Amino acid sequence: MDKKMNKDEQLIENIEALLDEATELEREHIKDALSLPPEELAFNELFDGKLRLVIDYKPLDPDSPLGKFYRMWVQMGYEVDWEKGMVSAVQEVVDMSPAGASARLFGALYGSSEDKKPRPKRFHMKIGKWLAKIHEYAEKIDIGRQKVLKFMERTLDLPAINSRITGKHLEHALTEEELKNYYRTQSLFTTMTGGWAYGLDEPAVAAKWVEYWRDNAAYVKENMLKAGQEGYAIIITRAPMDVWRMSDFENIQSCHSPPSRGGGGEYYKCGVAEAHGHGAVAYVVNSTDLIDTYAWSGGGPGRKAPHRVATLKDVEDSEEFQNPKREIFEDDKSSPPRQGDGEILPLSRVRLRQVRYFENKKARDNIYDYPDNEEMMEKYGPGTELAVPEFRVYGTEFPDLSLHMIEWARKKQQTKIENAPRIPMGGGKKSEINGDTFIKYGGSHEDNSIDSLVKALFGDKEYVGGKIKQDTETEDQLDEDLLSNALIEAYQREVDNIAEEANDSMRSAHVAGYAVSDEGGGAYISLRGQMRISWHLQDFKRLPNSGDEVVNYAIDELDDWFPWVTLEKEQNGEAINWRRPFLKSDERYVTLTFSINPKRLVDFGKQEYSFNPDSFGDFCTYVQDECDLKWEAIKHILTIYFKREGVMHGGSIMKMANDIESGGSTFYEWVPEVVEGNEYGEIDEIGFETTVSVSYADINNALVPDSNWRGVNKETAPKIAEDREFHIELRKRLAAPAQEQTGEEYYPPIWINYKADDMHIDIIPTFNVFWADPDGLVDVLGEMVEYWDDEDELTKLVNEVFLETARKLKVQPEGPTPEQIEEHKLFEIEDLIRI
Repeated sequence: MDKKMNKDEQLIENIEALLDEATELEREHIKDALSLPPEELAFNELFDGKLRLVIDYKPLDPDSPLGKFYRMWVQMGYEVDWEKGMVSAVQEVVDMSPAGASARLFGALYGSSEDKKPRPKRFHMKIGKWLAKIHEYAEKIDIGRQKVLKFMERTLDLPAINSRITGKHLEHALTEEELKNYYRTQSLFTTMTGGWAYGLDEPAVAAKWVEYWRDNAAYVKENMLKAGQEGYAIIITRAPMDVWRMSDFENIQSCHSPPSRGGGGEYYKCGVAEAHGHGAVAYVVNSTDLIDTYAWSGGGPGRKAPHRVATLKDVEDSEEFQNPKREIFEDDKSSPPRQGDGEILPLSRVRLRQVRYFENKKARDNIYDYPDNEEMMEKYGPGTELAVPEFRVYGTEFPDLSLHMIEWARKKQQTKIENAPRIPMGGGKKSEINGDTFIKYGGSHEDNSIDSLVKALFGDKEYVGGKIKQDTETEDQLDEDLLSNALIEAYQREVDNIAEEANDSMRSAHVAGYAVSDEGGGAYISLRGQMRISWHLQDFKRLPNSGDEVVNYAIDELDDWFPWVTLEKEQNGEAINWRRPFLKSDERYVTLTFSINPKRLVDFGKQEYSFNPDSFGDFCTYVQDECDLKWEAIKHILTIYFKREGVMHGGSIMKMANDIESGGSTFYEWVPEVVEGNEYGEIDEIGFETTVSVSYADINNALVPDSNWRGVNKETAPKIAEDREFHIELRKRLAAPAQEQTGEEYYPPIWINYKADDMHIDIIPTFNVFWADPDGLVDVLGEMVEYWDDEDELTKLVNEVFLETARKLKVQPEGPTPEQIEEHKLFEIEDLIRI
C-alpha cells in the first residue's frame, strides 16, 4: 500500500532537490578549470608535476595554554626562538591619532608617496620583556579609557562601553596632555602587536600572559617544539576541485563558501578564480583516515597488482590519490555521495597564494598591463613563481598551522627567495624586498595583506617596499550569470528560513529578504522590515483613511525616538521596499503598518542591503532588538499621538492640559492645576479650584429680613458647607449649562473645602478629571469653568445654593426662632392698638 508523504517529508524532499540542483550549478563554475593539465596549474615545479602532496603534521592542541600562547605570536607576525625565549618581527609603525587615521585612509584610497609610507620598526626582544612592556601600555590605555567611560556615563543615555568610544569622547574627557599620551601609547601598542590586539589591550589579559611566561618559561622553552599531537597529516593540493571546495565543509566555511553553504558574491567569485589554476590549499586531515581510504591502490587492466598502502608517502604516490577526477574529500552535498573505502573530512585549511616576481619594475608593469601579449611574454618571461601561505586558518584553529606551512614553503623555495629583487637602501640600511617587481594572481580577496604574507615567507628580518600589484583577469572573466543564478537561488532559500524563524520569535515586527543579482556575478539581499501595531476597534472615535495626514504624521511622531521609521533625504524609498504607513481595520482591531528603514538601525552600520544570508541574519537580530522589543513604547507613543489628534478616545484631557500650559486658556475665577503622569504624554489629573465668599449677614437677612437674627454664623455655616445636599445641588447647577452646550450628561466630581471666620465663610469647590475619564466628562468640565468664569455670576449661584440648603436644614439660631420673632412683633402691634 502506497504511503502518502506528510507535509514535513514533502518539504524535506523539495529542499534536498533544490540543494542538489544548486550544487550541480556550482560545479559548473569550475568546469573549465577541471580540464586544465597539471603544467597549467599553479606551482607545477613546487609539486614536481603532482596534483597533491602529503606531509606529516604534529599540531599543538589549540585549546591548551601552550597552543594559545603559540597562536598569539603567530597572529601578531612574530617569529619565536623558543630555545632562547626571543621574539623577532618587522612591524609597520602605526599612528593611532586622528591625523594618522586620516593619513592611512588617504593612502588606502589614493596611494601614499614614498616619504609618507609607513616606516618599518624591527623588534628583537626577550619574551618576558615584551610582555611586561605590553602590560605597561595596556594599563596606561585603560586609565584613559576608564576616564572616558565615566564621562560617557554622565553624558549619554546609551550604556558606556569600549566599542562606543569615539574621538569626540576622548577630546571632551581627557586633557590635551592626556589625549596626546593616550594616542602615543595606543600607537606604540598597535605597532608592537602588529594590529592584532589578541585581548592584550585589557590589563587583566596582558597580566595573565606575563604570569604564564614567568611561571612556565622553562617548560615552554623545552617543550614547545615537542608538544605536537600524533595522528595528523597535511594534504597540500592544487587540484581545481580541491581548491574550489576550500570552504565547502560544515566545519570549514568562510566568505569564499559556495552558495549551497551560504556564501557567494565577490568573495565566492574570488575562490572560483583561485581554482582556475592560481593557487593551492593545505588541508589538515586525520592521517589514519587518509591511509585507510587509500589502503588499496592500483589493479585493473594494464596496472600493477594491488598493494597495501602503509605510509603517507605511499598515499601521495598512489594513482587514485593523484587522480584529477577523484574528489579526495567526502561531499555531504553530492547526490549520491562519493563511494569509497573510507571517509576524509578536513579539519582545517590554509591557502597558498600565487605570486610571481620579475627582473625589474618595467618588466612587471608590462606583463601586468599586457598579460596576453606574446611579444611581452617572450621578452620578459613568465616571472618566478612563489607559493605564499596565508596566516588565516579556517576550521579547527591549530595554532602552529600557518607557521608550519610558512616554514615548509620557505624551505622548498629558498633559492627563489634569495634571488628575489631587492631595493638598495643606502646609508648602511639593509635592502628591502622590491614589491614593485611582484604580481599576485588569482582571487583578489585578502584575509591578510599580500605584503605581510610575502614578508613572513621571506623571514622576520625582511620588509617589503614598493607596491605588489593584483592581477584580476581570471576573476573578471568568470561567467557572471552562471555565478549569480545559483547564488540567488541559494541565498533566497537561506534568507526565507532565517526570516521564518525570526518572524516566529517576534510580536510586532516582520522581516523579509529578496535575493537580487548585482549585475556583476554576485548577489545581494534587498531588505524589508515592517512594524504592525494594533488596538481594539472601540478605542477609536473615528477611523482615518490611509491617505489622511494624521496617519502619515504618526511616523514623524516616532522619529525622535526611533529614527528607523523614516527615510534619509538621499534615500530612494522604492529601492528598499519602502511603503507609506497605512491603517487597516476589521471587526475587532485597527492596525497601523509602517516600514523599517535598515539604514537607520543603530547597530546595522548604515547598510541598506545585506550582502549574504549571515548579514541578513544580523538585520533580523537588530530589527528584533531595536524595533520588536520596543513595541510597547512604540504603541504608547502612537496612542498618545492619536488621542491628542482626536482620533482615539481619551484625548480631551490632553487638549485641556495643553491649552492650560500653553496659555491658550486663561481663567479669572478658577485656578487650574495640571499633574503630569510618569509615562510619556500622560496626564494624571487636572483640577480647577475657585473661592466664593458667603456673608452670614446676607444669608441671615435673606432668611429673616429686617431682623437681627444670627442663625447662620461661624458655628452653623460649616454644617451647611459640609452637607451632601449642598454639594449635589451646587455641582448640578454648575454643570447644567455645560451639559446643554456639549450634549453630554456627565457631572464632574466635586470636593468642597471651606474657611469660616466671624463674618464670612469661604466656599472652596474643586473639580478634578483623571487620565482614564471619558472625553465627555472632560468636555463638560471645560465648558463649565469657562461658563462660570464670572465673579458676580459665580458668587450669586453659590450664595443661592447655600441659602436654599440653610432653609432646608432649618438652622437653629442663638436667640428666638423666626416664628417667635414674628409672634413677638404681633404682640407689639396688638399692644399698640389697645393703647
